[in-house]
Amino acid sequence: MLRPMILDYLQHTHKEGHDYLPTERNVERLLDLGLSGASMGDPVIVATSRLDNAIVGYLLWCSIDIGFDLPGNPCFGFGTYVHPKARGMGVAKQLHFKALEIARQQGYTHVDGGAHNIAGLKLCLASNGEITTAGIRWRTGYEGTE
Repeated sequence: MLRPMILDYLQHTHKEGHDYLPTERNVERLLDLGLSGASMGDPVIVATSRLDNAIVGYLLWCSIDIGFDLPGNPCFGFGTYVHPKARGMGVAKQLHFKALEIARQQGYTHVDGGAHNIAGLKLCLASNGEITTAGIRWRTGYEGTE
């Protein structure tokens, strides 16, 4: 059930300019990150419906070693997804507030991630987040294969 949601997340965010392509390889990579993070107690959460216990969304924040010295003890946001039928019901907000609680308990000082829509930006700002950078991209003109 999570694989189709992860693929939908990748398709949507790629249309919004995110670099992760909606491929099976990337679906499996995110799933592996989530399983690994969850096993370590990172803020990896699956939201389920109160009616039938069906999965309605997920949040994936985890710690990975990116090989740089960084301030504090960050974990990294790799996406929040809510099924279209469950949007507008506060699912993402509940996921984020629970994830922040888990991150604090795990000793993370902050979460670095991105927002791919206005709702994500609003949620960030409403939950004591801050906008730290703006992504930029220069096109080189090369039209080779990706």
